[in-house]
Amino acid sequence: MIDIVDSIKKHFDSEYPNEGCGIVIDLGSGTLQWIPSKNVSETPETAFEIEERIFVENILYSNIVGIVHNHVDSDSKPSQQDIDACKAIKIPYWIFSYPKMKLTVIYPED
Repeated sequence: MIDIVDSIKKHFDSEYPNEGCGIVIDLGSGTLQWIPSKNVSETPETAFEIEERIFVENILYSNIVGIVHNHVDSDSKPSQQDIDACKAIKIPYWIFSYPKMKLTVIYPED
């Protein structure tokens, strides 16, 4: 998990001041892989949108265990939009504060 968080932080660093985003998939036997995405939101400073190709390929052919994004210069408390989207797509949301990298995970059933 530490290696993934390091990779996620590097991606967030490269996206700053915009929100960074991507997904984490389970390759089996608990092995996780980070797949970064360009934030294609029209307002990337305050919202995120994962590239359609990355999301669709992985929703069809992988086991997505987390939709990842950060809250820039803020805490990791989920917004109502985060909660609603998590419930709608039924995949956990991994929200990091940035740059502190405190993680909050929300689940669709919460």
